[in-house]
Amino acid sequence: MDFLKFWKSLTSEEKDVFCKKVKLTKGYITTRLIYKSRKPTLERIDLMVSASNGKLTHQGLIHFFINNKKASSATNT
Repeated sequence: MDFLKFWKSLTSEEKDVFCKKVKLTKGYITTRLIYKSRKPTLERIDLMVSASNGKLTHQGLIHFFINNKKASSATNT
């Protein structure tokens, strides 16, 4: 599951629990991570995978944060 879909699927209470487990605020996630202006460390990605209860994977998160328009347009040619 992609991180944006995962985040949107959570209730407010679930977001609070997730944030506590990954040691980030909701504000940071919604303004920095969702818009990819910041990328989490591998340690943080480990926390995110664990906190998601199997809904997120390392591969999926790395793809979400690393994937950009240049890479996707290169594969479409």
